[in-house]
Amino acid sequence: QGITMNNCSGYSPISIAEHALALTLACSRFDKKRVGKLIKDMTIGIVGTGRIGLLAAEVFHRNGCKNVFGFDLMQTQPWFDKKGFEAAGGRFVDSLDELLAQVDVVSFHCNVTPEMRGMLNAAMIGKMKPGTIIVNTARSELFHEEDMLAALGARKVSLGTDVYETFRDKGLLEALEALPNTAVTYHIAYRTGDALRDIARMAIENIVKFATTDKIVREIPEITKMKVEAIKAAEAAQPGVAALVAAEAEAKRARMAPGASKFG
Repeated sequence: QGITMNNCSGYSPISIAEHALALTLACSRFDKKRVGKLIKDMTIGIVGTGRIGLLAAEVFHRNGCKNVFGFDLMQTQPWFDKKGFEAAGGRFVDSLDELLAQVDVVSFHCNVTPEMRGMLNAAMIGKMKPGTIIVNTARSELFHEEDMLAALGARKVSLGTDVYETFRDKGLLEALEALPNTAVTYHIAYRTGDALRDIARMAIENIVKFATTDKIVREIPEITKMKVEAIKAAEAAQPGVAALVAAEAEAKRARMAPGASKFG
C-alpha cells in the first residue's frame, strides 16, 4: 500500500526491569502455601542481558541481591556488554544449565529465536531447583504452555509473567490465572509515566524526521524484509519493477529536498 511503518523501540527499559522485581515479590509473598524470602537472600538468574536484562541485574543488585548470574545466547551480537553486566552487579556463567541449577529466581529478558521458541518446557523446568520463581517480561512464545501448566500444578515452580498471548490463543489463560502460584499481569510492565513520555517523543521524532527528510528513524525490521521480498517477487514476475521502485524513491527524495514542499 506504500505505507511507511515505524515503531518506538527501547522506551524506558528500566520500567520493565523494575516490573521483573515486582513479579518476583508477588510470587514470593502472595502464595499462601509458600514462605517468602527477602530479596537479599535470593540468587537471581538473568537470561538475556541486553538493555533490559542489564538493568534488571542492577535493580536486583541494588535491592540487596549478592548473587546475580547472567547468561545470553546472543553473545556474538554487537550489543552484548559483558563488562556492563558485571558493572551492574552481575556475573556471567558458562551455560544456561549452570545458571538454572543454582538460582532461586530466573528472569527472562530475551527475544524469541527459532531455537528458543517453547524453551520453557518440562526439560528446562526439570533443571531448576524445586520452588524456583520463573519471571517472564519478554515473550510469551518462550513458553511451552502445557508443560508450564503441569509444572505449576505440581508446584514445582512459581510463575510471574507479563506476557500471556500463547496461553490465550490456546484457550489456556483461565487455567493459568486460576493457579495460586502464578502472578499474571497484562503487558503493563512498561506502563510508567517515563515510558509513555518516551513513546510520545519517539513517535513525534519519527513523524518529523520522515516529513522533513524522507528518512525512516525506526522502521520495523520485519516490514523492511517484507518490502525487499515483495520487490524481488515483483521483479521476477515483471522485470523492470525494481528500477521503477528505485526511480520513485529518488523522485520522492527530490520532493523532500530543502526548499521543496512535501504537500505541493
